[in-house]
Amino acid sequence: FSFGSLWGNWLFPRNLTMPELGDVIEELGFGKAQLLQSFFGGGVWAAEGAEILLIGSVTRALEQEWHLSGTQKGGVVFFVYLGVYFGTLLSGPLADRLGRRLPIQLSFCFCGVFSVMSGLAQDFTSLCVIRFFVGMAFGVGIPAWNSLSVEFLPAKWRMFVNGLSFFYWTFGEMYAILLLHLNDPSLKHLEWRSLMMLGSIPSFILFFISLCFLHESPVYLALNGKKEEAHSVLDWMRRHNGKPDVKLDFDVKESNKVSGEEQMKSVFCKKYLCTTLVLSYSCFALNFVYYGGLYAFPQIFADMETLSSTPTVSILFGAVCELPGTVAAMVIGTYCPRKLMLWLASFGCAVSLVLFGWGGTLPVDERTDSIDSMMHSAFLSMKTLAMFTFLVLYVYSSEVYPTVVRSTGIGFCIASGRIGAMTSPLVYEKFYEATGNFSAFFFFTGLIIFLSGLSACALPETFGQKLQDTADDLEEKRLLE
Repeated sequence: FSFGSLWGNWLFPRNLTMPELGDVIEELGFGKAQLLQSFFGGGVWAAEGAEILLIGSVTRALEQEWHLSGTQKGGVVFFVYLGVYFGTLLSGPLADRLGRRLPIQLSFCFCGVFSVMSGLAQDFTSLCVIRFFVGMAFGVGIPAWNSLSVEFLPAKWRMFVNGLSFFYWTFGEMYAILLLHLNDPSLKHLEWRSLMMLGSIPSFILFFISLCFLHESPVYLALNGKKEEAHSVLDWMRRHNGKPDVKLDFDVKESNKVSGEEQMKSVFCKKYLCTTLVLSYSCFALNFVYYGGLYAFPQIFADMETLSSTPTVSILFGAVCELPGTVAAMVIGTYCPRKLMLWLASFGCAVSLVLFGWGGTLPVDERTDSIDSMMHSAFLSMKTLAMFTFLVLYVYSSEVYPTVVRSTGIGFCIASGRIGAMTSPLVYEKFYEATGNFSAFFFFTGLIIFLSGLSACALPETFGQKLQDTADDLEEKRLLE
């Protein structure tokens, strides 16, 4: 017994090797069944997108009602991301032992319940505690959905469905923006309690839909001795995909399993140490930039009197621009090396952030229409490129690690990213308190995302390569080393 073994076994789910069942899923192809599953389960991204944007937008109202300091404003959002971090750690063992479906349903349910409770909070402390549990609900649901989606899909459709998940995030943002616009387009006098409660509606709707229509992973069912239930799910897929001739008989081929302690050691072994460190930093930097922007932009636009549109419309344009970023990554990723995509997108994002920050250094009365247009274009460009980079980075993370330690590697990188999301609101407030301006924060974010792009040069290329390493392959490599 060792702490490393306990940590590895409970923190990350096992990777499962099922060639025969995988062949059946490949034959069933991609169709209506996967699209329905994507909607029923991938909605966890929509719920998070709505809630994260709402809480970042109402901090001004919280400041006015409770006389909060800048650090306290950032702290409200910090506790959301802290909950997401711990929820992510909890999701692995839950999905591994209870199935993928239940954590997703729990995520919808508790996200809705605690969002309603947020609107009833009476002070800063109680709101932080409640928002922690909202974040925890997000954290539990998203990794479980990532596992479920992969286990329903033919291999070549994984990038596409990952892209759909990012679409759902954007749709969640749009719902939140609609609520903000109807409440107060200027974002200066928001009724934050009603917004928190209205933000819970998608979670409750998706919870009841998932109870009725979301199916468990056939891979999970088969490997846990529930072959008849797995067969039933496959039959549902066959009917909805219009593949009546596909035979559903399969066997589960057992493979040598690597212990949790060995998984952790493999992620940090000589072969993968550089990759793990670079990806962890890249996830941290990208989350810091994106979630820092989600927190900062509503406050910045509310104070920009020279805007040609209302703050809510400007934020809506930013959310809409995430869609072409996702589509571009889905299309270009079919033809272009991953490292080149990461470097170019990170560099472009850094330029956009620096330009936006430079515009903020100018006094309001010196900002011409062209400067305002430049700042708005930089904002839209950053949103597009950040979403592009997210999709490429997460797909690359799933490709670079061997199968037997893939969940461990991805889990560590995602957890590193959550730290960036947690700290960005506090760092923004500290920069603002020190300088009286938002520009320093954007110069800083431009620097860290630029360094992330440079570090991608140290990564191995995965484009066009087969996914590698069963447990037996990895053990053989260790013996050779």
